[in-house]
Amino acid sequence: MILMKRIFSIVLVCALFAACEKYDDSEVKDAIGKLEERVQALEKLNQEVAALKAIVDGQVTVSSYVETDGVCTITLSDGNIFKVQSGLTSVPVITVIEENGRSYWGCYQDGEAEFLLYQDKKIEVTSVVPVVKVNESNYLEISVDGGRTWTESDSAITGGVFSEVQAREDCLVLTLSDGFTKYTVPFHTETQQQFVSFVGKQYFNNSETKDIPVEMVGVDNFTVTEKPDGWKVSLSMGKLTVTAPAEGVGDTEGYIKMLGVGSEASIASVYVAIGESPCLIAISDDATVTITPNVPSFFYGAVNMADFEPAALAKELSGVTNPMLSRYPFSSSKVTMPLTDLLTEVLPGETYVVWTIPVTGNALAATDVLYQAVSSIGVSYEVSGVTFENADIYVNVKGADAYYLIPLSEDMTLDTCIEDLNGSYAATYDVYKHRSSFMGRLSSLVDSPVPATAYQMLVLPVKAGKLCKADAETFPVTLNPYLRGGGLTVSLSAGAVEYQSLTVVVNAENAYKCLVAVVTADEYASNGYADDAVLLDYLSTFVSKSYSGAYEHRAMNLQSGVKYYFLAAAFDRNGVLGSPERLELSTKAVLLSPATISISSVNANMNSATVTLSASEDIVSYRYIFMAEDGADYWYNTYLDNDSAVFDALVYGTCSYVDKTAAQVASGISFTDLIFGKNYIFRIVGFDAQGRVTALAKTDVMATVGAVVKKDDERWEENKPQVTAVISGTDMKLTVNFPNGCSSYVITKMSSEEYMASCPSAARQKADYILKHSYALKFTANISDYVPSDWYISIDRPYLLITWEDSNQWYEPLVIDSATGKQVK
Repeated sequence: MILMKRIFSIVLVCALFAACEKYDDSEVKDAIGKLEERVQALEKLNQEVAALKAIVDGQVTVSSYVETDGVCTITLSDGNIFKVQSGLTSVPVITVIEENGRSYWGCYQDGEAEFLLYQDKKIEVTSVVPVVKVNESNYLEISVDGGRTWTESDSAITGGVFSEVQAREDCLVLTLSDGFTKYTVPFHTETQQQFVSFVGKQYFNNSETKDIPVEMVGVDNFTVTEKPDGWKVSLSMGKLTVTAPAEGVGDTEGYIKMLGVGSEASIASVYVAIGESPCLIAISDDATVTITPNVPSFFYGAVNMADFEPAALAKELSGVTNPMLSRYPFSSSKVTMPLTDLLTEVLPGETYVVWTIPVTGNALAATDVLYQAVSSIGVSYEVSGVTFENADIYVNVKGADAYYLIPLSEDMTLDTCIEDLNGSYAATYDVYKHRSSFMGRLSSLVDSPVPATAYQMLVLPVKAGKLCKADAETFPVTLNPYLRGGGLTVSLSAGAVEYQSLTVVVNAENAYKCLVAVVTADEYASNGYADDAVLLDYLSTFVSKSYSGAYEHRAMNLQSGVKYYFLAAAFDRNGVLGSPERLELSTKAVLLSPATISISSVNANMNSATVTLSASEDIVSYRYIFMAEDGADYWYNTYLDNDSAVFDALVYGTCSYVDKTAAQVASGISFTDLIFGKNYIFRIVGFDAQGRVTALAKTDVMATVGAVVKKDDERWEENKPQVTAVISGTDMKLTVNFPNGCSSYVITKMSSEEYMASCPSAARQKADYILKHSYALKFTANISDYVPSDWYISIDRPYLLITWEDSNQWYEPLVIDSATGKQVK
């Protein structure tokens, strides 16, 4: 709208000065012309942006492609028409930024691609189509919300979204104006949909069932529309299953017709009959043809599927009684020969028909021609657009149902891949399986390609569910090396220094990516990395890191107290390396403190514990671990049984530790929510003011009942319960009455022998033993005539042991002989 107002204003100015004969209006006309050119360029840009969205969505094909004087006019299947001038390089206004497998809209600011944002969120290409306009300051503005808000760009309309078009056999490859990002758009052709049976007339015995192969390409829905009476037919993807009728039932022959619907409708058919086939045609996996006759003599041959005309063959051979007068080979016995003997040339990827027809001397029809099709497999590939970090790969396989495109690692071969695909690892190769031509980048197949590296690619066709080893092809993709002599520099500054890690801030102005490595001082000296050329050779073997401003590089798992060198170099988008940079850093050394720490006491009860330390005055901080001995963390960290390994883990911070100051542990370290009866490990070191570390101190902590009220305490006698046990057969009825102060109690049974042999005599340990006993029952209220379901009372009457809790303090157990009802001393 703004553009049209400006055009209107200029036209008015032109009209005003037209009244003056001497006025020179060439500047005004030139301005109008330039503005019209900008309007046209803006319309062209918006058309290309809309086309780019459709291409990224994968919802269009190329309907037509015309190149005239270097300008390509492309028509997509959705009706969008746009032009691309190949070789025109410019900084585009709008582009696509790939991140984590997703495509987002981006725009260029100061020559760098940035994400287009809406409400501070990235915008996927599949969601909206951006619109571009020119504002009053002559800058381009971009809207992604239908024109409600606009983002200003510092770009001018100097070029389009696309910079190059490459025409392949079955697709166009469009390169964005950044020169790197490529998209493949297939041509729309009639061959995109194919629905045909590759066999001729099929003979059946009564009630016999056969599977007939049916080629389905581009077919979404299919159905059987016609069949002979009495025949059973079912159609699935790639297979027609036919069952002939029983003898005397239904038709003896006829057509089975099938309708396939994709982008259009097509019909496939096969003629079936009950009886003996005049000839049987078999074609093996290695394309050996065998024809077994059931007639005195027969003609045979092979021809390209595109040239096969059964009706013409039948007409030509009708009435022929002397086979020698025909131009076709004939035989009166079984024929076995390679397909190549029947054809002057077998081209990869083509489909051929092997046919036969009986010598009868009678009139013949097209249905008398028996045939079977066979496809040769053809693998073609092309590597282009090779740079130092990527390459374009094009692979097309004809005559196969699918194929694998596999990047081979050093320990992989054709045979190992086949072994994996035929075994339990088959599913891991699904990502490499394709059913149409592949046009992509090496980086989509190989993680982080390294310059100057030769990658071997394996193409392994699949046909009829079988891996076609004989038709497999391998080809190399060799990336260019880095170039030297660039002007980019990189700076390194020290960050955090730890016992086993070092952090460096890497900064390089205008760099595309950086190479960073870390070596020990010994490695640095022995390999001659003080020489820039040698160092750049070494850095070139590393995977680069994308650069966007300064970033931190952290080296992990280093040795403590060792000198290291950080090595770095930056390069531009053309792979030109600048001069390298070095930074010498040493990890912290582990220094032992003369100070000491020890465990002075452990006070534990059923759910908590407190560990008290004794330490030298100059200890300023502590680091410890505390975990259940049978917990997942304990078993995962297998080093916990090794004091030296625990010491290293605490010092280096490689375990789940807790740091405390000396003031925080002055009153002890408390632990809550412990599980009664479970053992916990406690390991701790201290650090003095100089950062030196003490020796390891350790103890185990068991959640127990803590201190108990003993029998000689008057409270015990006052609060003991009244217990009655009545035995009936193998059951026992319990009645327990407590004074009001009891909050809970635990009762168990055991034989007198177990009591004497295993139960501790000390009060606290005896309470612990009861609480953990296998027959222990816990109650929070009095019980009357209670029968424990899992107690089995034998002839020998057991002892009853009961301990109780009052105000968070447990009591020494009461022991009663159920035979006498008296207390056991």
